[in-house]
Amino acid sequence: MRGVEVAPSFDWLRNGTFVTLVGADAELRSGRSLVNEYNAATQAPVSPSLGAFDRTDVETAAYAQQTWEPTRWFGLNAGARMDNDPRFAPVLSPRLAARVDPWPGGTLKVIYSQAFRAPSFYESYFSHPLNPLPENLQPEHEESFEASIEQRFSAHRILFVAFLSHWTDLIEEAQFTAQQAAQYVAEGKSVIPPQYQERNITSIRNYGFNAAFDGTQLSGALRYGVNLTAALALEGQDGAYAPLPVSPRAFGNARISYSLPGDWPIVAVAATAESARLVETGFTSGYQSLPYSPPKLVLHATVSGPIPSVKGLSYRVTGFYSTTDREPYRIGPDFDPSPRTPSPSLFPVDRARAMAGLEYDF
Repeated sequence: MRGVEVAPSFDWLRNGTFVTLVGADAELRSGRSLVNEYNAATQAPVSPSLGAFDRTDVETAAYAQQTWEPTRWFGLNAGARMDNDPRFAPVLSPRLAARVDPWPGGTLKVIYSQAFRAPSFYESYFSHPLNPLPENLQPEHEESFEASIEQRFSAHRILFVAFLSHWTDLIEEAQFTAQQAAQYVAEGKSVIPPQYQERNITSIRNYGFNAAFDGTQLSGALRYGVNLTAALALEGQDGAYAPLPVSPRAFGNARISYSLPGDWPIVAVAATAESARLVETGFTSGYQSLPYSPPKLVLHATVSGPIPSVKGLSYRVTGFYSTTDREPYRIGPDFDPSPRTPSPSLFPVDRARAMAGLEYDF
């Protein structure tokens, strides 16, 4: 990949209150693929080459941003970017943000933005008889809105953020039904029935809030904070939405640390927690009741500090303990429900771990 970018800015009033940024960039991209299978004993090919492509193109973009801060208590930022990819029509991504400080220590913000992800070369060009080339594959799009209120007092901060995001045209491997595969062959698009194809088939809606409190005491020796996120993520196809698997409804953390005086260590304790999560493919797995992983609480502890007798040498001892040892991903040979496996086997993870280390700074 090769590229060039030019981005001049203009401070019209020469005091940073009204600044314009414009820019453009261009990238030369290339990608290649070839899959061959050989007999390990004879080194003879066992099948024709698959997935072959050799592509080179140029992507260009232009963008502009305007910031305006007429007073200390108000600021505005507006911008847009236009991307031109030869695989699909140009994409415009606007962004608008405003800030108001209505009282001492308080800040209100609203942000609206759009973004996109272009298909990778693999998604656009890789194919083999069971995985035909995608037809008119488009970029994934994202649109989000965010509003926040922040209050600072002394050495503390309180933050609350409400958000709404919507992803559309997400790219996934669409599975062919037997009827669809037969129709694909009947139309002369393939000589054997295909199994899957990259398509824009999924969308996700996500909305919720973030809340945070943090602060320090004792000249910064004592630090603490709490974060909480509550969100509902919905995955949809053809206008029908259902909860997104593996996504928790609520998660957060709390932490506190204290730096003991002199050469004594820094002691820190933290806890992270998340609600129960729907197991992947939970809606299509066929189990009698929807399978969930249990709620999880993980406790962390760390002690770190210098070794007084050796200049530059320090130590760190850390560990964690989890209330559960499973993640919401299905594993094992019994992947489908049966009398022997009425609930799915889930991916195992460490429930506890302790580590110790030394570090030397020259």
